[in-house]
Amino acid sequence: MTEARPSSRNADMQTEHNEEFPSLFEERTRKQARTYGKKRFTLLVKRIENHMNEGNSRTELKFLRKELANQLEECTRAHNIYCSSKDLTETPSEAWIIQLQNITATMYGRIDEYIRTINRPPSAIFSNPGSNTRTIHSQHSKLNLLDVQSQINEESASASISQISTSVSSTAQTVELRQRLDSEKLAREELEKKFQQLQTDIAEKHQRENDENISAVMLSEEIKTLRSSINQYQLAHDQEMKQRRDHEQSFRADLDEQRNELEMEKLARRTDKPQYEREKEGELEKLRLSFDERLARDTFLHNWQSIKHAERTQDHLGARPKQHQQFTANDSEPKVPSFR
Repeated sequence: MTEARPSSRNADMQTEHNEEFPSLFEERTRKQARTYGKKRFTLLVKRIENHMNEGNSRTELKFLRKELANQLEECTRAHNIYCSSKDLTETPSEAWIIQLQNITATMYGRIDEYIRTINRPPSAIFSNPGSNTRTIHSQHSKLNLLDVQSQINEESASASISQISTSVSSTAQTVELRQRLDSEKLAREELEKKFQQLQTDIAEKHQRENDENISAVMLSEEIKTLRSSINQYQLAHDQEMKQRRDHEQSFRADLDEQRNELEMEKLARRTDKPQYEREKEGELEKLRLSFDERLARDTFLHNWQSIKHAERTQDHLGARPKQHQQFTANDSEPKVPSFR
């Protein structure tokens, strides 16, 4: 028996979405990946048809059925990725994936019918599952002709009976397959919605993280700016306080100097007061003596002028007055007495 071909990872490698390194031509690349998926799907369908037409192993056909389901799932994923492209020129139609689903449903019905109706070959245990009917007959050519003929008759009879029983239940099986496909489609759509929602949540989470990082950076910048402002203010405050202390010290030094000068002046005044008073008293005494001398001189001159006037008056009248005062020999002005 030949082993079933494992599902290819080329579609996953070609259709995986990479946020860091997006495709240069996203629409064309995803559409090409979808086309490749459909091509593999078509080749697999032809392979299954050839397998059933040649009457090969039912076990291998079961593996091919699973591979067909996997290939349909890959085509569905490629179609959804193509529909989610951001640079689409036109809206994709769902007829593409619906056609593949209908083909898959038809192949499921044919495969199930083949498994139920086709009997196991007599020599399947000893022969290669990939051999055809002519090989089986050639391997059993040495058997008795009657045995072979009876075996062929039995196989044809069983096949006709199974075909009759199958024709009755084919409609119900088709409906059941359709319901199964619909349920699988709904489950797949639900999973796709959950996956898209998960991608949306992850994108929102990344956006929130980016916003938080931006807020943290802005907050750190504000803290740095505030810290710089505080440092500048503290530096200016320290300089102002230093200037104030310098001014206070200067003012105190000036005040102490003025206070010392005032004390020295007061002390000098207290020390020099008797000498100052003596000088002032001497000046006053000089002024007083000068004033008394001038007053006596003026009084004496006034009296002398009065006497002279009286004498002149008597001379004119012819009688000399009495001499009350003694004059000098030449009868000039009297001598003013000195008070010094």
